[in-house]
Formats: sequence, C-alpha cells, structure tokens
Amino acid sequence: MNLYALLPLTAFIANVIIGCYIIYKNPKDRLNRLYALVAFSVAIWGLGDFLVFTAVTPAAALYWEKLSTLGSVSVPVLLLHFFLVFTRSKFVSRKIFYLLYIPSLLFGFLNFTTTLIPDSAELNYWGYGIAGGVLYEPFTSYIVVYIIAGLLFCYRFYSKAPSVREKSQAKLLMISIAIPLVGGVITEAVPIILGFKIIPLSSTLSAPTALIIAYAMIKYKLMTITSALAAENIIETMADYLVVADKEKNIALVSDSTIDILGYKRGEIVSKPMNIIFSRKTYSSKVIEQLKEKKYLKNKETQISTKDGKKIPVSINGSVIRDKGSIIGYVLLMRDMAEINKLIKSLEEKTKELGKSKKQLESKNIELAKFNNMAVGRELRMVELKKRIDELENLLKKRGIKIKNNNSSLKEKRV
Repeated sequence: MNLYALLPLTAFIANVIIGCYIIYKNPKDRLNRLYALVAFSVAIWGLGDFLVFTAVTPAAALYWEKLSTLGSVSVPVLLLHFFLVFTRSKFVSRKIFYLLYIPSLLFGFLNFTTTLIPDSAELNYWGYGIAGGVLYEPFTSYIVVYIIAGLLFCYRFYSKAPSVREKSQAKLLMISIAIPLVGGVITEAVPIILGFKIIPLSSTLSAPTALIIAYAMIKYKLMTITSALAAENIIETMADYLVVADKEKNIALVSDSTIDILGYKRGEIVSKPMNIIFSRKTYSSKVIEQLKEKKYLKNKETQISTKDGKKIPVSINGSVIRDKGSIIGYVLLMRDMAEINKLIKSLEEKTKELGKSKKQLESKNIELAKFNNMAVGRELRMVELKKRIDELENLLKKRGIKIKNNNSSLKEKRV
C-alpha cells in the first residue's frame, strides 16, 4: 500500500471524528453546526486526496480529484462563516454576507463541468498528482483570501476579547487554521508557481487542526456549553455589580461591569480587601457581620467608591457561601441607584406639580360651583318673579283693569 496515502487518510478520519463530536456536544448551536460542516468538508478533501494518491489510472485520479475539490472549495467560505459567527461580527446578520458563497458555488460548478481547475493527472513518487488548469491559481487565491479574512476577523476578536477564555479560544483557532493554510501554500501553490514537485499536504495538515480544536473544546470549552461556562457568560454580561469575597473578606471575583464602573484594572482589585470598594472603610465589616447574622442581605442601601473617589449609591443584596456548614465566602450583588434615585426625584417633583394642579383645579371648581349656584338662584328668582307678575295680571284682569305698555309709562283704563 502507498504509505504516502496514509497522510490524507489520517486527516479524513480525524476530521470525521471531530465533526461528529462537535455535533454530539450541541447539535442545536449554530457555531457547532458550522464547524462540523468545515470538518466534514476537510474530511471529503482528505478522502479525495487519499483516493487520488492510490488511483491506478490518470482518469481515475482526475475523477477523485473532483471529489477532493468539492471539499476544498467548501472549506474557505464555511470557515469564514464560522469565524464571523464566532467573533459575533455584524456581517452575520446581513443578507449581503451570503454573496460570499457565490465564488464557492461557481468554482464548484466549474470543477465538475470543466477541466479549468484540475486539468490532468500525472504519476509522482507519492502516487498520482494533479496538474492545475487555467483557473487553478484564481481558485487557490480564493482559498487563501477567504481563510486569511477569517483569521483577521478572529485576530480582531482576540485583541478585544473581554475574557481570558475567549482569548485562548481565539488564539488556538488561529493557530489551528494557520497550520494547513501555510502548509498548503508551501506544498501546493508554491511548487506549481516555481515549477517543482512536492507532496501536497493541505488536507493532511488538517489533522493537527482537528487535534487543536479538540484540545480547545476540552481545555477552554470551545463550542461546548456547561453550567460553569453559562455562569461565566452571565457574570461577564450582567449589568449589576457582582463582588465575591473569600472568608477573609478579600475580593475573589468581580464582574466586568464592576470593573468598568469602579475604574480599576482587574489585577488592582482582585485579592484586595473589600474595603477598597466602599466609601467608608468599616462598612464592609458591617456588611459581613450582617451577612453572618442574617445569612442574607436585601436592598441594603449604601455607597461604593470608584478609583477616583466618586461616590455611587447602590442597593446591596447579599448571601453567604457555605460548604458543609462552614462559611467559605460572600456574594454581594449591587444595583446602581443613581439613575433610579433621579427617577424617583423626578417622580416626586411631578407629584408635587400634580398636587399643585389639583389644588388649583379644586379652587376653580369651588368658584365654578359658587357661580353656578348664583346663576341658578338668579334664574329661580326670575321664574318666581314671572310667576308673580302673571298672578298680578290675572288679578287685575278680574278687577277690570287693563295694563298697557307704551315703552315709557303704564296707563290704566277702567272698562
């Protein structure tokens, strides 16, 4: 058997295993599904290279090369897609991003319908190798450009990653993908350009990639969800300020939001006494004593102090951490009350304004009621007066007295 063929066969097996393992760990996660597709594409690439190396005729080698190219044409765009999701890039949510798949589809179509990418097969010391066609160099450039773009996104994410875990994940991803990229350029692109022959190792060097990815999953929980990882992500993203202290009242853990508001670097606050964050030096001792006594704190209002001395009003909720009945630490969750206090003050002012408006309205209502009473009383008096006049006219008529209104005086006539 051709021993050289064992190299891509190893890569095929390694990538099938890592792809299946990633799907097994969390099949519903988009990141896992994407990298599994990358791994399976590399596996197809490796299987194709194995079959090319072991082919018995040039026609068979060229046929299997088309299978190998099916894998190699899919890897760059899937890998770039994976990096964009991993780095939470804004391009992921844009439909225009999927235009990046067009070169992959185009090269895949040309691979199966023409000899513009793989042109012919020739026998070498490692088995059959493939001579590139007219579009081989553009095809190689597509692979290199896409993978480098993905690595650049990953490096940008690495330089700004908020946690050590994410930095470690990004670093291992860059190393693992750079290995087959560099090896492929050296063993496949350069020999064709310079006119010498060497065994192609792009797919073979993906075996170390699979091992590094597996290590990252085990060591740094890459593409793996655990309760500890979930808790870490919650702590990293929570808006409230979290401080965890050991039994000696020294700070053991702080959330990113706490670091941001206090203005310290993590190394300046971790392992320091809790007094460093409170505006009164003795306050942390009082908090701890209350925690020991009540086992919890609820809505305890106080102030914390930033590095530059600014006082921030907070409401503290706390609890004791116990292990087998013994106190091993304390948890304090603090909510910034500055904005809430402003809102309360604003509501109080609005309430006062409403109170004044209510009094003014009541006063207007009283005046309106008085006016209404006066108007109604006047109307009633006018009705009563008209009634009396009618009665008087009727009485005069009975007595034979006529009343004539001549606009100036009344004249009486006796009938």
